[in-house]
Amino acid sequence: MNALQIVNKVLVEKMGLASATTLVGAVSQTAIALWAVNEIQRMLAKEYDWNRLKKKAYITLATSTEFYALTGESATNDVDRVLNFYYDRDYSISSGYPIINYLGDDRFLNDFAVNVTEGLPYMIRDFGRNASNLPRVQVYYIPTATYNGTLVYYDYIRSVADLAANADTTPFDDEWLIQGAHMKIQNRNGTLSDEEMQSFLNSIITGIKNNTKRRRTLPYRDVS
Repeated sequence: MNALQIVNKVLVEKMGLASATTLVGAVSQTAIALWAVNEIQRMLAKEYDWNRLKKKAYITLATSTEFYALTGESATNDVDRVLNFYYDRDYSISSGYPIINYLGDDRFLNDFAVNVTEGLPYMIRDFGRNASNLPRVQVYYIPTATYNGTLVYYDYIRSVADLAANADTTPFDDEWLIQGAHMKIQNRNGTLSDEEMQSFLNSIITGIKNNTKRRRTLPYRDVS
């Protein structure tokens, strides 16, 4: 479904109201239904690290540079939160540094190597935003010329834009947004508790996790 169809499901089937012809310049009950749909979408996006929202990008190490902006895939600036950092598999094996540790401030600041400040980075932490308001990270060691141009990859959860135009689509299941939006309106009106709202979200996440566990996996084996 597109955004207009989802909102109309809320309006007609859940609220017993007339359908809307457009979301552009929405007012009254249409505006409330659209707000509720977007609220549920935002809540779902923050609630779980969805595989459907996972993307991959990289930063390029530069000589004597310890701070790097995260722009996301194709410099689209769609990073909501980072999951991990890593080197290319073949490079990691050959370099002897298979892991770059993504750490909080305390561990990052207390794990500096003795008498060494430069080399291939083995730690990374979040460090505010740059002048363009992009999320930024700090690496350690500080790269030497030997590692200039080396790529550090990262997996991240992309941000999800609000639905606004009639033809906009969502990465989430339509029925989640339809039911959730109706519940959000009830919550707004005081006829549904915050606990019931959270229980609805939890039930979706639990269902996703259980479905993932049921997937059949093949044992790893080397291929000679």
